[in-house]
Amino acid sequence: MSTIASPTPASRAAARARFWKWTTRNGAACSVSISTGVFFTFRAAAKHMVERGKGGSLVAMASTAAIEGAARSSHYGASKGGVTAMVRALAVELARYKITANSILPGWIETER
Repeated sequence: MSTIASPTPASRAAARARFWKWTTRNGAACSVSISTGVFFTFRAAAKHMVERGKGGSLVAMASTAAIEGAARSSHYGASKGGVTAMVRALAVELARYKITANSILPGWIETER
């Protein structure tokens, strides 16, 4: 089960705008697309794993933006911070069912381009 959240025009606009120029719509679009995708995916997977009774593993992709600040990306960092907080809470809540929950926080990746 996987969910891919594509950037919306509003979230792309927010990424280019200065923080004080954001609209409520810009900030909400980014937060919603990132956090709700993880929420719905993990909820469905956890339900299946609990009902099956054999445990399992949930892994979310977050970002170092969740723990490091960068100009013009506070909306993205806040969303990824929410993902890491949710994963930590789920790790505690689901441990009794032998389900682990972890997040991966990749940083900048250098490419040839």
